[in-house]
Amino acid sequence: DGANKFKIRGDFVIHSPMTNDQWKVYDVTYNPQPHPITWTCIGTIPQVKIEYYSPNQKGGLWWHMIENSWDTTRTGHYNWEVEDDITYGASAYGAKIRITDISHSPQISKESDGFMIRANFNIGNPKANDAWIVYHATKQPNKYDITWDTAGSVSNVVIEYL
Repeated sequence: DGANKFKIRGDFVIHSPMTNDQWKVYDVTYNPQPHPITWTCIGTIPQVKIEYYSPNQKGGLWWHMIENSWDTTRTGHYNWEVEDDITYGASAYGAKIRITDISHSPQISKESDGFMIRANFNIGNPKANDAWIVYHATKQPNKYDITWDTAGSVSNVVIEYL
């Protein structure tokens, strides 16, 4: 009799990223640290798909593949080299991670809370403990360059003196 058939399905608890996390774009020179995507599988879920959501609709798409088939038999952990997909404005904390069980039908997905993908700045000049003399056209005619390198696509930078 088919009336009594049911399925027991697994689930996920996503631990990282967390609400309002700020993850810097991966760059082999300036930010060579991947960010850990972590989750706990509830039940037996041997294979997952890992995606991220871009509030920028990067490439005309909302969801982007990180891993199509990731083995979770040992751990719910993936080190992500964060994409250059800076989140900003009203959608600054709109990036999300989605974990999907691809081993069972129907597939089960779980999304993280929103987090930010941001650029990483490496300040070249001034250096720590530098002392710059106030500019004066006749007494101190030297000007100083403020320099930096960026990991991630940044169109505008605001420089403030604090």
